[in-house]
Amino acid sequence: MRLLEQHYDVPLFVRGHRSVTLTQRGAILLATVEQSLDLLRDVSRYKLTKHQANSVTLAATNSVASLWLMSQMRKFHKSNGRIRISVVSSDSDAECQSEAMDLMILRGDWV
Repeated sequence: MRLLEQHYDVPLFVRGHRSVTLTQRGAILLATVEQSLDLLRDVSRYKLTKHQANSVTLAATNSVASLWLMSQMRKFHKSNGRIRISVVSSDSDAECQSEAMDLMILRGDWV
């Protein structure tokens, strides 16, 4: 608190015996900081939502990912550069079937 007061060269707090309260300037600073943090939160949410809208998480077995998928990804990226694809390469069905996956390339019989 003292560092803020030193930085702004104004008293921001009234210190009592067992209490601390804001001065009028402290309240003005707090309101401005809260507005700034709200704006940063809103921008971050917007950017995250926009980023997520252009993102896909794809799971594939190790063999499919290494032998086929990566070459296909290069081709896809050339014509769809704005879409970000994260690839999870695993032979664990549980990992590939995670709710975090948008798409899956798996082996076996599926109904």
